[in-house]
Amino acid sequence: MIQTTRGYSSIKHRVLHFFCKDGSPATSTAAAIIANLIDQLVAELKSLFTILNTAREKNAKSTHCTDFATLWTIFLDMVRQFPTRIIVFVDALDECTAQRSDFLNALTSLPAEVDVRFCVTSRNYPDIMKAFTECLDIRTAEMTPEDDITRYLEDSVDKHEELHSHREEILEKVPRRGAGMFRYAVLIIGELLSSPCVNISKTLESPPATLNEMYERILLRLDADTARDIWAGRKQRKRILQWVCMAKRPLNAEELAWGCLLDVDAIDEHFEPASYKIQPDKVLEICGPLLEIVGGRVHFTHLSAKEFLLSKPEDLYTQDKTERDRVAGYLVNATHAHISIAMIGGP
Repeated sequence: MIQTTRGYSSIKHRVLHFFCKDGSPATSTAAAIIANLIDQLVAELKSLFTILNTAREKNAKSTHCTDFATLWTIFLDMVRQFPTRIIVFVDALDECTAQRSDFLNALTSLPAEVDVRFCVTSRNYPDIMKAFTECLDIRTAEMTPEDDITRYLEDSVDKHEELHSHREEILEKVPRRGAGMFRYAVLIIGELLSSPCVNISKTLESPPATLNEMYERILLRLDADTARDIWAGRKQRKRILQWVCMAKRPLNAEELAWGCLLDVDAIDEHFEPASYKIQPDKVLEICGPLLEIVGGRVHFTHLSAKEFLLSKPEDLYTQDKTERDRVAGYLVNATHAHISIAMIGGP
């Protein structure tokens, strides 16, 4: 909130925000965006709660609404009653994977009398770019994160002594090869620090050209790191990535136990998933920077990781046939994945 003193009379703007993240209905649907913005408004001005009560009475007294049109109407009604202009930041709209067209249609037809401004960030997805570029009332701008990437790299080098002697190489090569992708910089720093055995100079001589090539190298490195560890072998890693990729909602460690069984025959009427529960640190050890655990649930660290796993073998960058086959073995074919998961069963 931007203000000079306490009280609504001094507030110039009320700033609302939402960060989209694929993997959970709570963070990846248009309805979730608007519901969260409504919560922020009600928390700021309690009198707006009457609008919620009215809407609840009108919509069969439902206590949980997931209809975007209904929530959007409620949001606009609240904005009209709010005493100051509202500015909304929606970050990573490309990770809103459900009802995104509804949200885009709402933005491009926003009533002129409603005092609200939206600032939306996203990767250049065709449907998003089309919606924004065809609307004269919406301004678009290319983001230039190079300065932020440089600051991140400088801080990372300063924090890790093993990177000090490679400072100039890192600051020169990573931004140039990363094409302005902050995620690329984060991943390559992680790879340089992933193991004492990593040859930093060799890695920097020919860094990955794209984010997908980076994911290929990560999988090959994980294979090499865990080649002698039966528990953390390729089969478990592939199962975990497959289940996380195809799940309709984020899974917890106990649910992932179903996907990590070595053999379908291991499941019988006496099977207890809890006995196979995977410790969070083990999941991260097996899958490295592809996954993270938030609130006990397993997510991809970035939507691009899921997109890579759903890509086609012919799109891979790795040229060595053996390595190419190893990476291709991790790619997820949706049909085959559903069959595999159905054969194992599940909670």
